[in-house]
Formats: sequence, structure tokens, C-alpha cells
Amino acid sequence: MGAAGPVDCHCHLAAPEFERDIEAVLEEAKKAKVLALVVVAEHSGEFEKIIQLSERYPGFVLPCLGIHPVQGIPPEEQCSVTLKDVDAALPLIELYKDRLLAIGEVGLDFTPRFASTDEQKQEQRQVLTKQIQLAKGLDLPLNVHSRSAGRPTINLLKEQGAERVLLHAFDGRPSVAMEGVKAGYFFSIPPSIIRSEQKQKLVKQLPLECMCLETDSPALGPEKQAGVRAFVSVTEQQSEFEEVIDLAERYPESVMACFGIHPIQGSADGHRSVTVQDLEPALPFFEKHKDKLVAIGEIGLDFTPWFVSTSQQREEQQKVFALQLDIAKQLDLPVNVHSRSAGRQTIAFLKEQGIRNALLHNFAGRPSVALEGVQAGFCFSFPPAVTRNDQRAKLIRQIPLKNICLETDSPSLGPKKEERNEPEQIRISCQYIAAVKGVSVETVCEVTTCNALKLFPKVHQRLKE
Repeated sequence: MGAAGPVDCHCHLAAPEFERDIEAVLEEAKKAKVLALVVVAEHSGEFEKIIQLSERYPGFVLPCLGIHPVQGIPPEEQCSVTLKDVDAALPLIELYKDRLLAIGEVGLDFTPRFASTDEQKQEQRQVLTKQIQLAKGLDLPLNVHSRSAGRPTINLLKEQGAERVLLHAFDGRPSVAMEGVKAGYFFSIPPSIIRSEQKQKLVKQLPLECMCLETDSPALGPEKQAGVRAFVSVTEQQSEFEEVIDLAERYPESVMACFGIHPIQGSADGHRSVTVQDLEPALPFFEKHKDKLVAIGEIGLDFTPWFVSTSQQREEQQKVFALQLDIAKQLDLPVNVHSRSAGRQTIAFLKEQGIRNALLHNFAGRPSVALEGVQAGFCFSFPPAVTRNDQRAKLIRQIPLKNICLETDSPSLGPKKEERNEPEQIRISCQYIAAVKGVSVETVCEVTTCNALKLFPKVHQRLKE
């Protein structure tokens, strides 16, 4: 007799993204005739929430507890798991052992950002081994993560005698997956398969009797968030560099990293104009992560009088800007540029420095100045805040669509000044530009996407991978 509906074999309902609407999410799943949700944990801080959800939705939310190979909240503090992490969690797992469906999410993650040394990889193996033995002792299956570590994960599972195993969102080669198939392991496939050639090749070779379904929600959906194909994520100061790289590694199909030092810097006394001393300690990071960057930004000039009141400050900004433009030229990368109260100066400086690929974000200068940038081949991007600024409508009318891109500048520059802006509101920019230009939203979306992919060739390359 067939089941009433599908089982989501791997999801993260304890994730912060679901805090505000978890009940609605669960009701929608029921309406979609989902039979059950296998909810996994990543760290011990999620254990209580998962158990509580399983108690509120018995027989529908099925709890798994485990320690993920990557630990840390917030993202910039994430690191490879340690034995201390799992040892601290074991008493809670023991406490709830009779309520568990499986042990998970456990596994190995050899992404270089998290596990760059043999010692880190070995400690991950030790943590996984402890949890495999725990699962065997409790007679429970394992829900397993194996990013950048498909073969090592399968080999360790086999060595430790693990028999009931689900490998979720497996990113290894089909030939490696077949070793798991021979061991009797299952593989769950997320909705992102429709945009992942790797997953499509995998399912062609996996026997259907070895496959399960999953969402890995809130990640790995069929569309990038709100249909957005990629997020070009800029920095303003060095302290943000590692966080952007971490996001790009966690979401390699959508988050595209840029490094840059903004012309206005924060300090204990408020905001101030940038100095060369702000840039110097950041320089080694450009070289270290150069292969992961899609652009240099956010960089530029900001001659707002209350930040920059002297000619010396303006000259210092230009020095910092020039040094970063040199980096962009050396790395053959485009630049993502800020130009508040300095539109003409910024465009002139870019041209003097021989820059060919530049995006002037949220440009607020005169249309005649913008057209100087158009003649140089530069692009201009507009955030949702354009809907509350008549000056931008005049600008958008005169800039050719082939020189326009979309942006949100989130969390700033949303349609409502007092509310946090988010990437999904990029549709507002698209709709507004379409209305001003008198063309369809589809046309604006298609042309601006082509412009962005041309401007950021590394983004184009990664979206094809």
C-alpha cells in the first residue's frame, strides 16, 4: 500500500529563518500532502527546539540530534568541529534518545575554509566516529553530511560498520556514490537538483531504490532566494572579509564575494573618511582570497561634507581608491563603486586609471555626468529606494538599459526608509525601471541579468558550474 505523500528526509526547521512563521511552514507542508519531516540538528543549541517541535507535531516532525562537522554562530565564527563540541552534546542526546528517529546531521566537511589542516580533518573523523558508535548503540540510522568529503565519509562509515545511512545532498562523483550504494546506503536529493548539473548526473546513475527526497530547507531550494540568481556581496571594511568568504563557501551557487575598503569608515567616534592605514592591513587578504573574488568593492569616493571637509581628506580617499583600482587591474576584476557627492570626480578618476569594467552603485549624480560613464562603458545599478526619489527617474530615463543593473544595497535603501531592506525586494527595482522605461518587467530582468553577467564574468562562470 502506497504512502499518503512524500517524506522530507532532511530539513532544518530549527533554523533562524523559520522563527517567525514555523507554524505556517508546517501547515503548508501538510497541505502539500507531505507525510513527515525529518528534522536534523547542527549544534546542541538546536536540540531543545527540535524536541519541542516534535512534541507539538507528533508523528509529523521527526527529530534527529547530532553535531555537524562545522560549528559556530554567527557565520564569521564558524570553524571545524572539535571533540569538546560532541562531548558537550552527548548528555542531551542520551536524555532524548527514546524520542529520536536518527542521529544527524553528522559527517565530514573538508571545505578548506573550515578544515585546512590534517589535524582538523582527523578531529572531524573522531567526532563522526563517536556519533556512528552512538547511533549503533541506540540502534538508530545516521543522517549524514559530506561536503567536499564524499569518499572519506563513505570510507569511514564503512570502516565503522555503519549500516543504515542517508547521505544528504551528496556532492561527490557518481562513481564514489556507487561505493555507498554497494554498502546499502541511501542518498537524498534536494530541489536544487533542477539547477545543479552535478546532482542531475548523480541521479542518472543512482538506483531509484537507493534514493530519498529532501529539501534541506531553508537551503537548496529550486530557486535562489526570491528567484535571485546571485548575490554580489560587497564589504566596507576588513572585518567583513572573512564573513563574506564564509557565506560564499556555504552558498557557492549564489553568494559571490567582493573585497573592498569603503571611503567612509566607522570608528569609536562615529564615521570618518578612509585613510591608507585602513587599507594596508587588508592587502594580504586580497591576495589570499583572490581566486574566490568576483570583483573589488565597495570602493570609491564620498565627498559628503560632514565626513570629508578638507582637501587632504579628499586626496587620501583618492589614494585609497587608486590602490584598490590597481588591485582590480592586477587581478583582472571589475570594480563595485560608491560615489556619493562625488559622481563626476569618481567617473573621471576611473577613466584616468584606465578602468573599463565598473559598476556605479546607487549613482546620485546628474544625468549628464552619468552619460560620461556610459560613454566609458560603465554600468549603473539602482536599489528599491528609487521609488521614493524623483531624481533617479530622470537618471534612469537617460541611461540606456544596456548599461543598467539591479541591486538592493540591503540592508539599506529599501522602498521604506524605516524598514530593513532584503534581497527579495530587488523585484521592486526591476518593476520601477520597467515603468520608467516603458518596457516590460521581463525585458528589464533579462537585459539587466545579461549586463550583470557580462560585467562580472566570474559570476557567469560559477552559475554555469
